[in-house]
Amino acid sequence: MNISPLRIQDIRVDYDDAFIFLSATLLDRVPPTGTVDGPIAHQMTILEAFTKLRMAVYQGAFELYVKDLDLAQLVQLPQLPDMFSYKLEIVLPGSAMVYNAQVWYASKYKLVKYDFHTANSQPPFYSSNPVTVIHDFNTDVKLTTPHGSFRDNKSAKLIATNEFKGARQTSPKLPLTYSLHLLEGIAYNIDRFYDNCTITQIPNNGVDSVQDNANKKTDSSYILRMRTPLELFKIDNTYRFVGQRTTRGILCNVFESLRTDFQLPNYNGTFHSIFQFYFLETGWKETSVGVGSSYMQPVRLDITAIEVTK
Repeated sequence: MNISPLRIQDIRVDYDDAFIFLSATLLDRVPPTGTVDGPIAHQMTILEAFTKLRMAVYQGAFELYVKDLDLAQLVQLPQLPDMFSYKLEIVLPGSAMVYNAQVWYASKYKLVKYDFHTANSQPPFYSSNPVTVIHDFNTDVKLTTPHGSFRDNKSAKLIATNEFKGARQTSPKLPLTYSLHLLEGIAYNIDRFYDNCTITQIPNNGVDSVQDNANKKTDSSYILRMRTPLELFKIDNTYRFVGQRTTRGILCNVFESLRTDFQLPNYNGTFHSIFQFYFLETGWKETSVGVGSSYMQPVRLDITAIEVTK
């Protein structure tokens, strides 16, 4: 208010747990008809506040400190089973679209199954009929010879035998340059309306596949492997326990992670996203047909994708 310190006579300080109140009296009192020119406060909208908060989080300028009380018990992130199924819903407000799918995952058998509807007529379906896609990660054979590479098991064995005999007849002392590669990744795309099946390769770095760098070849070929349950849902040491919530009437422990590596099928780039994982609270158990009682089962996963990172 631009008041000179020479005009201040008495100062009084009052405070509580949240605020400090400062009051003072002036030597020359301002008459009731006087005016005071103070700063005009700008009322920030919710959108402006959220935009500033989001930018502060991305730039690392926002810090949230959570104090763990002595009575609080830290909850460990549980592990996922080798076989499970779940329902998937993807909401794209910008496109006014909602996608639904049912997913079955079996690490023991190296199989992943998807049931869904295609939204657009694009390869390999060219229709919007109900579709089943099965990703088979069981091994296949690739034989590299001086005359080319062959994926089919029977053809590879036949060509290897014939070329072996021919090479031995012409140059019995020269070593043969054969390499046998084990590949993984065949996709069975089934149109359930027409009952036809299209066989394609499993895409590299897909939802359930990742390039196996441990077995990477020296040539241009690569090997795919099936993602583990933890890799499938991107569960790692970045998750923090944020408390307990109730969903579908079930008490759950909630874990949260801010990520930049989330991808959507048929979309380029990754997304800034927030993963919220709901697991059964330790006192709850789930009983399924043919499985029995299970504890700490995953109940729900919310993924909020904010914007494309690159």
